[in-house]
Amino acid sequence: MLDRSPLGTRLDEAAAEYRALVEKVSAGGGSSPEFKAAVKRIGELEEIVRLKGEWEETAARLDEARAIAGDETADGEFRTLAREEADRVSARRAAIEQEIGGLLDPPDPRDAGNAIVEIRAGTGGEEAALFARDLFRMYGRFAERAGFSIEIYDSHHSELGGLKEI
Repeated sequence: MLDRSPLGTRLDEAAAEYRALVEKVSAGGGSSPEFKAAVKRIGELEEIVRLKGEWEETAARLDEARAIAGDETADGEFRTLAREEADRVSARRAAIEQEIGGLLDPPDPRDAGNAIVEIRAGTGGEEAALFARDLFRMYGRFAERAGFSIEIYDSHHSELGGLKEI
C-alpha cells in the first residue's frame, strides 16, 4: 500500500535517508567526522525504519479486516471477529504513529551534552544550608533514576551537615 499522508511521506524520506547512509557507510571511510556522523544518524533512523515496516503492516491488516467486516456475504460471526480485529489493529496503529511522531523530530544537539548544576544556600543560615543539602539529594536521586552520572567539583559544608554550596 502506498500511503500519501504527510506521515507516510516523512517515513519514506527517513527510509530513503537510512538506505543512502547505509550505502555510504558500507563503502568505508573509517574515522572521518562525516563517517561518524553518518553512523550516528543511522542509529537514530533504525527505529524509525523498523516502526515504518510495522506501521505499513498494520495498514494492510486494517484494510483486510475492514473489507471482511463490510462484506455482506461473509458469516456474521466472522464479520464480528473482523470488526474486533480492526479495532485492535487500529489501536496499535495509533500507538505506532504516536511513537513515530516523537522519533521523526530531529534530536536536540544539546541533549548529548553535559550540564553543570550549582546549588547554594540562600539567606537563612543553617536552615538554608539544610535545604540546599536536601535539594542536592533530590537532584542526585533524580539523576540516578534517569541514568545520569554525577561528579562533584566542589562543595562547602555547614557545621550541622548542610551545604553552603555544591
